[in-house]
Amino acid sequence: MHASAPEGDSVGPSGPGERLRTRLARALLSASVVMIASVLTLLFGEIFVRVFVPTQRLVPLNEVILGVPALRPDIREVHVVPHAFSVSYTTNAQRFRSAKLFAPFPDSRTIRVAVLGDSFTFGWGANDDQTYPSQLERLLNSKYGPAEVLNAGIPGIGTGDEALWYDLWVRRFHPNLVILTVVPNDTDDDLARPLFTIDASGGVNPKSAVQRERFQSRTLTARQFITELPGYDWLAKHSELLNLFRGTMSGLIRRRHLRDTRASAGPAAFETVGLRLLGGEVRWLDQQVRSSGAQLLVVFVPFRESVYGQASKTNSVVGESLAMVDTLSRVCAQSNIPFRDLTSEMRSAGAGQPALFYTKYDMHPTPVGYQVIADLVSSLVLDELHSRAQSPGLAKVR
Repeated sequence: MHASAPEGDSVGPSGPGERLRTRLARALLSASVVMIASVLTLLFGEIFVRVFVPTQRLVPLNEVILGVPALRPDIREVHVVPHAFSVSYTTNAQRFRSAKLFAPFPDSRTIRVAVLGDSFTFGWGANDDQTYPSQLERLLNSKYGPAEVLNAGIPGIGTGDEALWYDLWVRRFHPNLVILTVVPNDTDDDLARPLFTIDASGGVNPKSAVQRERFQSRTLTARQFITELPGYDWLAKHSELLNLFRGTMSGLIRRRHLRDTRASAGPAAFETVGLRLLGGEVRWLDQQVRSSGAQLLVVFVPFRESVYGQASKTNSVVGESLAMVDTLSRVCAQSNIPFRDLTSEMRSAGAGQPALFYTKYDMHPTPVGYQVIADLVSSLVLDELHSRAQSPGLAKVR
């Protein structure tokens, strides 16, 4: 005879079904513990970042078309940089920063200006009506006549991207004038993302769409995988931890490509490759603009280091800016392109006005800085418009 188990004692699973249920219960418990621990870890990380490493909150603004960065259409988002700004961004279905749509051709009485550039042109840190293209439009309307300005700025790109974006997209809207806005990190952006090549004879030409897409696919695969996850945009809008991770990954990718390019070109990569690319890209863009019946203008907008008096010997940004301005001056003079370096005028303006640049957690111009840029660019545009109106040998832009 077998002794019966004392009442209240466990005798274990009575069969395969019970054992399976027990294993499932244990697995669910383990998964729940892991999930709770993960959520708590992420919450702790979010709190830590917000307290000790305040980071911007912003959904991705860019995507890639035929290997060229482009603004995402129909964005209605808020960009927050803690302790610096909280602003609204709007893009239309045509991939310009604007709430309105533009006809394929401007009205015969209206001057249409397209402004190419990176985040300085897009208006990072400014509301839609505070960007320099938006303020430029108001100035031209008040000082010249009917005008509309297309803000074709795209954050995080270089001169090569901007030239290709004009040829791929912006020219379809038939601007009369095209303004290329160059900033000090454009050369590094070109080195980190080489979309143009220098041939044996020294000519600078764009890579094919296939080559561009191949390069972008190598750099964007992991990023695209993350951005296509369900709820990513919501998290990007609300999580500083996610934005810190995203910004860190983007910076690492950019630095890796820049390092590889500089290593292959040698220690003088900025002079031997970067400046040559800059000059060649401007010439190439000028050819595309002229072939579409428009006129190119080039402006150089400095970083805060040059405006607020850093010495070129102790600050590489200032020294490289001087070299870029020298290259642009020479190329524009040779190609008869109106050019203006805004450095000295912004330095004068910065001495007597509120800060032209943010100084903590972000280094972009403030709305006041964008107003100064618009004022200075408007004078270049007006000079060009008046000279063409008064010179019979020059084609009118109307």
